Amino acid sequence: MSKVLDIETFKDLRGFFYEELSCLNKKSLVPVTDEVVVYSSDVLESYLLRPDLYKDALGLNLLQAELLREDQQKQVYKDVADTALILVGYFSQSINSKIISHDYYVKIGQMAYKRMDSVYPDYLDVPGFYRILSQSFEGLTTLMRIFSQKNIQDPFKHLLIEDVSDSEMLMRGIAQNTSKKAS
Repeated sequence: MSKVLDIETFKDLRGFFYEELSCLNKKSLVPVTDEVVVYSSDVLESYLLRPDLYKDALGLNLLQAELLREDQQKQVYKDVADTALILVGYFSQSINSKIISHDYYVKIGQMAYKRMDSVYPDYLDVPGFYRILSQSFEGLTTLMRIFSQKNIQDPFKHLLIEDVSDSEMLMRGIAQNTSKKAS
């Protein structure tokens, strides 16, 4: 039986993203904070349908931001970090075919959120929010990747374990058994 989405249930995409990511987050052995889930729901809503997602050189923009005024830096850091978040999380399959590696986008996203924290540290009255987001980047992108796989393809495909990294297995609540069985 395939999963049918009742559009009437959600008033907006942000609510749908929040509910789905929250459910996945609750199952995680290493959950992110609720504020991080709220923020990522906002990012998903605003970035998902952007046709220009790949056009900017994220690393170059991050470097050039240092030369800008603080108010301009904030926007550049946010754009770079949010774009990296969407690419690594939701569109992870598409960056696997690119020349630039997955790890590059992770580092760029983490760095941009960390720098964002120095110019705009609060979000939802959480001090140091963007530093927390930087530290939660890989866990959050894993949640988004599982969400993406779950909703784009077979609704039960996210339950498969093939081609899954150790961190993603932990996020799914699966720990590797490293002990050897005595015979």
